[in-house]
Amino acid sequence: MLARPLDRALVGVVAAVALAGLVAELGDFLLGWPPSVALALSLSYEHNLPSWLASGLLLLASASLFVCAERARTDRPRWAALGVVFALASLDEAVELHEGLGALHAGSGALHFGWVIPGAAIALTIGLSFLGFLRRLPRTDRRRFVIAAALFLGGALGMELPLGLWTETHGDQNLGYGVIDWIEESLELAGATFFVVALRARLRRGDEVLDLPPNGSMPSDADGLEAPSEREPKRARSRETAHESTVGVTTPNETSASETTPSVPASEARS
Repeated sequence: MLARPLDRALVGVVAAVALAGLVAELGDFLLGWPPSVALALSLSYEHNLPSWLASGLLLLASASLFVCAERARTDRPRWAALGVVFALASLDEAVELHEGLGALHAGSGALHFGWVIPGAAIALTIGLSFLGFLRRLPRTDRRRFVIAAALFLGGALGMELPLGLWTETHGDQNLGYGVIDWIEESLELAGATFFVVALRARLRRGDEVLDLPPNGSMPSDADGLEAPSEREPKRARSRETAHESTVGVTTPNETSASETTPSVPASEARS
């Protein structure tokens, strides 16, 4: 999956930004670094390098999904709709639209951040609406997409619960908050990166132009389509073509031999 240099470079950049964010948190609370370092590199702050990277990854995923929609033979509306979802997620990462959902639910304790309940409802609704689409994907893509979603939602929704509990008990101006929030944001970055790499692998593989059913069966002749022989080596096909072109063409020696040799029934010849 990370066979291409660009994929490895993307993973390396994301890992470096996440590690820099952790170092910034440690420097802020343990070493007394200037606040500007944490403001620029911490994953807990908005409108800085990590938040720009997170928004860019989601936007890249959106663009890749639209390319999949353009090349797909089936489920084009689903691919395009998923592209819109990720475009909105990128916008939310940039301008924090989800914070407005907090007014819909006043939480406490683990649900300190009130947007978690409506956010989880939205995520569940989207997931259920794409369940059939997910089942129709090839097994490799389906597995990778599920892993990416688990990483991203595990951070965005799952880690908000311990973070909310910690915030209500200890506040948000301490190292504990910074570490928990760093884990949350790192999981989101990991999920978005994994999804982008999975989409790139799909586009390279070219399965989006076939969109085979999960069992991998090809369309039958009854559907008006002939199953392609992609796995047949080119050399074998050319030898078969050459053999067919020589059928019915006999040399003089073969002609004379056929005139003098009596025909033998097929059953006797095999015995």
